[in-house]
Amino acid sequence: MIDRGLRPVATASYRPMVQARVHVCLARLLENPHQWEDHIDLLQAELILAVTYGYQVHGCNDRMLYAPKRRNKFLVEENLLGTLPINHIPLLRHIPEWLPWFSYKKIIRVGRELGKQVKYPPIQFVKESMLNGTAIPSLALENLQELEDQNLSASDHSKAEEVIACALASMYNAGVDTVSRWTSTFKLVDVVEH
Repeated sequence: MIDRGLRPVATASYRPMVQARVHVCLARLLENPHQWEDHIDLLQAELILAVTYGYQVHGCNDRMLYAPKRRNKFLVEENLLGTLPINHIPLLRHIPEWLPWFSYKKIIRVGRELGKQVKYPPIQFVKESMLNGTAIPSLALENLQELEDQNLSASDHSKAEEVIACALASMYNAGVDTVSRWTSTFKLVDVVEH
């Protein structure tokens, strides 16, 4: 699903939208060059949300930007990027939550909830837009329409919709993480040079 949506043939159709948003970003950079990191992060979010969900971001404080930022901050603060012992020793999942230093259930529960906040609002936006007749072409719209055309049981339909929601949310998370690390690298280079 993601491969099909991001092939060179498919991405050619995004070019006008990308160019328009890059021009807006360049204008922001000229206006306020000291906030270049914020401008790049916003551009990335605008592009991913537009391609993935057909969603137009309305500034830095847009509701769709809050959950991914909060989730990524949580992952970094809790050092959860594959470093929890439970990731390497699954037996630890059986340790009771009340036992200090060994139970990760509370952290996992918070992370899972933050993941839901990233995954469901954008796909819900597309579903509501489909019902209203205002849906903008996107990967979500394309896949949800294909799903509607299939003759699936309610259970299979729900599972397929969950797969779509997860795949598209992973695109957004990957984009946020990649650009965030990229801008951090340039920030570090700038600090080292001065």
